[in-house]
Amino acid sequence: MMIKLLPSVKLPYAVTHGSIAERSAKAADLVEQLKLKTESSIKNETINLRKLQTIIDGILPEQISIKVLKNKNTTCSALNDTISNEKWQITDLTMELDSKDGVLPQEMIIGVLHEGRHIADALFNPKYLARQQTLEQKGLYSRKYDDVYENQFYISEYAETPKEIRETMKIIKHKLHNLLRGYSPSDKVNIIQDLRYGLETEKNAYIMQYKYGQEFCKKGIVKREDYYENHTPKFLFDEKMALLKQTAFEIIQKARKDHAQKLKLKPKKNK
Repeated sequence: MMIKLLPSVKLPYAVTHGSIAERSAKAADLVEQLKLKTESSIKNETINLRKLQTIIDGILPEQISIKVLKNKNTTCSALNDTISNEKWQITDLTMELDSKDGVLPQEMIIGVLHEGRHIADALFNPKYLARQQTLEQKGLYSRKYDDVYENQFYISEYAETPKEIRETMKIIKHKLHNLLRGYSPSDKVNIIQDLRYGLETEKNAYIMQYKYGQEFCKKGIVKREDYYENHTPKFLFDEKMALLKQTAFEIIQKARKDHAQKLKLKPKKNK
């Protein structure tokens, strides 16, 4: 059973309901608001962290808690995360960015929008955070999970030809099955869905990054090539999500078959 989300990270159902495409469009609209507000506030080629916090607070309902923080992770320039209480309930979402004296370089606007898309996806798809709480509660996040996600799923691949892609996917499938070994069917599905949600929002964020990167490049705001190149195809997002979907389907089908078989073998009570 999933832990109920707190109001500080959950938009009202009237706001989040709709098809996948409709919710994705709502998330994109929220990031567009963030982009317009942030771009207009850029002065002297920098973005102030405090001002960014004010902007984010201004475009979201008052009860939603997004904390803009200085990034302390040395392996990346920007990230998003969650803060939880002792009951594994997420209390806040974070946007963590490289900064010096509370100020971001102008090009970091791309990082702001990339992480902003992750946050928007989480808000308009509450199942993302609900699933995350479940994995936290059940202790399903592990070094092995992190290794498989970071080194097999959320990684740019060198595969280009159909043959190379097939070989790459075989390796990923093998690693996925090793990760799932020993878990119950329900835990396997929880892990798979969490991996899939991660890839869905990364795909959305990179598509948006490419769109805005091209725009800001023309305006002279962004000069780093990796900010305006199209990275999406290199990650094989669609192929990896298809693998996860098929694997979950097979696990569910097997569990249902096993359950039906047990019912057949169960002794019938005499009337």
